[in-house]
Amino acid sequence: MSDITPIPAHSQSHSMITAPYITESVAQLTAVIHLDIARSEMQQVFPLAVNELLSVLSAQSIVPQGSAFAHHLVMTPERFNFELGFFINTHVQASGRVQAGQLPAVKVVRSVYQGDYDGLHAAWGELMAWMDANGHTPAADLWEWYQIGPHISANPADWQTELNRPIVD
Repeated sequence: MSDITPIPAHSQSHSMITAPYITESVAQLTAVIHLDIARSEMQQVFPLAVNELLSVLSAQSIVPQGSAFAHHLVMTPERFNFELGFFINTHVQASGRVQAGQLPAVKVVRSVYQGDYDGLHAAWGELMAWMDANGHTPAADLWEWYQIGPHISANPADWQTELNRPIVD
């Protein structure tokens, strides 16, 4: 759980995201695969890596705590350098590309985007504009937690992605 400090939402009736707020994330154990891929490879690489993670976790009798997340370390227009993973309650033993990891306890601006993954870029743009308008300086990394996705609903309108952007102020 986290300590939530609500922040008044700006008045946009067409907002793609829920009202952003500042919170302290808690440190969380993870099982991850580090990927450095071209953006265009995401749709091919992502499901294979998720299946690989789930296979290793199952073999070690570890139950993931929710859906997959992507912790982006470096993003450029051409490439994604990130850790794809699952939150877990016990350490995973390294196996193939799967490694033990941890998301740190940090101050983040958090919001939830609902809709197809094609809208994530615009949702992040809205979150970043809110951060800028409210005087928050982003850290270099960010993470998305795919809470409801195609693994739960075939309807992209139901999909929910939690957006987390660490801040340095």
